[in-house]
Amino acid sequence: MRARNWSRLFSALACAGMLFSGSLTPVIAEGGGSTPVETSNPAEIKEDEKTQITFVLKNSDGSETSVAFDAKKGEAYGPEADAQVRSTYYDQETGKDYDLDAGQALSGTVTDGLVFHYTEHQDAALTATAYFVDADSLSKTVLKKEEFTVAPGRSVDVEAPETLETKDGRVYQRDEGMASRYSFNYENTTSLQQTILYHLVEDEKTTYTVTVRYVDEDGNLITTREMHINNKEYFFYAPHSFSTETDGRKSYYFIKNDKDSFIDHKVDDPAREYTITYRKQKEDEAYDWIILLYDSQTNKCIDQKSIEVKPGETEKFTPEAEFTAEDGTTYYLNTAMKSEYDHTFGDDQRITYVYYDTVKDYKPEGNKIVTVNYVNIADKSVIKTVKEEAAPGHDTVISYPAEMEQDGITYKLIQGQLSEITHNYYSPKEVYNVYYYDVNNTDFETYTIVREVNLGTVFTDGGVEYRTIPGTTTVVANTPNGPTTIAVENNRGETVNANDVTTPAGNQDLDKDKDKDKEKVDVAIDGVQAEDIDTPAGNKNLAEERSAALLKGGLLAGAALLALFVIILVIRKRKEKKEQEEK
Repeated sequence: MRARNWSRLFSALACAGMLFSGSLTPVIAEGGGSTPVETSNPAEIKEDEKTQITFVLKNSDGSETSVAFDAKKGEAYGPEADAQVRSTYYDQETGKDYDLDAGQALSGTVTDGLVFHYTEHQDAALTATAYFVDADSLSKTVLKKEEFTVAPGRSVDVEAPETLETKDGRVYQRDEGMASRYSFNYENTTSLQQTILYHLVEDEKTTYTVTVRYVDEDGNLITTREMHINNKEYFFYAPHSFSTETDGRKSYYFIKNDKDSFIDHKVDDPAREYTITYRKQKEDEAYDWIILLYDSQTNKCIDQKSIEVKPGETEKFTPEAEFTAEDGTTYYLNTAMKSEYDHTFGDDQRITYVYYDTVKDYKPEGNKIVTVNYVNIADKSVIKTVKEEAAPGHDTVISYPAEMEQDGITYKLIQGQLSEITHNYYSPKEVYNVYYYDVNNTDFETYTIVREVNLGTVFTDGGVEYRTIPGTTTVVANTPNGPTTIAVENNRGETVNANDVTTPAGNQDLDKDKDKDKEKVDVAIDGVQAEDIDTPAGNKNLAEERSAALLKGGLLAGAALLALFVIILVIRKRKEKKEQEEK
């Protein structure tokens, strides 16, 4: 119940003689007429102690009236005091509600000339949203999102275009069952959100979708990725190993045949589906413990180590107290790091982060800010953002509500996500995205979130092995129709663009760069487009530093996702080789 409704109740009680032991005194307002107000009994107040409290009421048309009542100097005023002052005022004569203007104390001590200013209550304008979505995508990917302001008592009409063209040149047609015009009415809140369905208009020869299925050795589907072919040759690199996590339970998978990890799909290839087989890690199977060395100031990876851990064994790693990176920078082990790390077979965390500084004996100043985004799974929009402080020296526990209300809408946590996480101060994670659904949208009740972590994509070119920096997380929703990609995050937690994920939160500019000249090859690692990948850290220009010696051992200093320049270098080498063969 709004506060102003309480005002009506108090006024009614006052009129019935139930609220005060004193009497009600009609006070003639300056604008004419009389308004009953609550007062103390004037007979109980000595003349030299008597004063008045005045309410100045500003109406929506700009006119003002005022009401006053007797009060005793020095007595308390406030919502529960005899001299009642509340955040709202209800005028019985006019039936109008008024809100106390901002910046005025709601309680205090009565003094001479005490005046409170109220403004007639006006219902706020509402925001209406139109979602133009891809009806054929499992997660109903938002192609375009438009918001409109609807004033009280008004409505807004919105055109739904017959076709939409995305920035990559794909054209979508409005579903036959969808109207060409929609009306958003203030009085009908259910009309304030409209979903308008579109279907991709595909040229079967040049523009189409190819599915990459990751299956286990029995042929059971683990997850899927997609390649959207748009009249370009497509290079797809699958991870060498990855993990899945739902409700905190993890499973690990390793590619069965390294040769299957690379797909070169040409525009005229007839295939519309590829299958890559992974084997699930056995309980008694050895695995790699990955140690990533990070620059504490830039939060970028500067080196990578890998140690095999066998069943029943414990391995140790002793970080160097000081070392010089390939770019000439000298690093010193952060004072908060251990002098030795150990990992016992079966430990939950298979990636260990060790931090270094460019200044010896450097100590961090102050807390780190961690961003928590509550995300609406329907359109990937951020419902609410919370900032958490992480202090050095201990872990920070961050909890998520199972249910919350925002802007009058109730949201529930999507299944598969833990209700809290433990954040380590020395972790590259800066952003946590938690997924919710509107309880009115029952389509998402059965969805389950699965987080799939790429533990490294490995490929060989010219006899040299290249390896990406592990930690990229693909957020997948298991739906009644199968798995669908919701988002891709780098190991800082920032959302990047997957091939089948809209950017960002459905607010993409459909016309932006659509005519820009593009490469004739699309490149993706585990479904993440190369053009949406961060440039590797360490300031290496691999297009110039072509020495294979720097790359052996599987390291490429990367910002968290993959060695983009190496991929580009490989493509160029293949193109050069092809051109030479053609000559």
